[in-house]
Amino acid sequence: TIKQFGKEVLIQNISEELPFFKFKIDYIIEKYNVIQPEELNKAVLEIVEFFAQSSDEILIGEYIKIVAERLKVTHESIIAKYKNAKLKSKRQYTENNAYVTMTY
Repeated sequence: TIKQFGKEVLIQNISEELPFFKFKIDYIIEKYNVIQPEELNKAVLEIVEFFAQSSDEILIGEYIKIVAERLKVTHESIIAKYKNAKLKSKRQYTENNAYVTMTY
């Protein structure tokens, strides 16, 4: 956000045409001290929850590889967390739909 990073960073990102996924991943990783295992886990969880909101599986697959390499964790561990996040996201959607349907 502009408050956090300032107008200059926003302008730089726009001028460099930084892809939104990369920007979001960078933002999440910078929030945590990923040297610590607990913080690393929090960062990965937040990233895969973000990924779970997308339906572009090819894009997600490529970014999972990038995140795994950057954070020095296995590709498989991120995929497992992504699948759990995607399942959780679908369950919440189904529960919310059922609730909305019942209120009519």
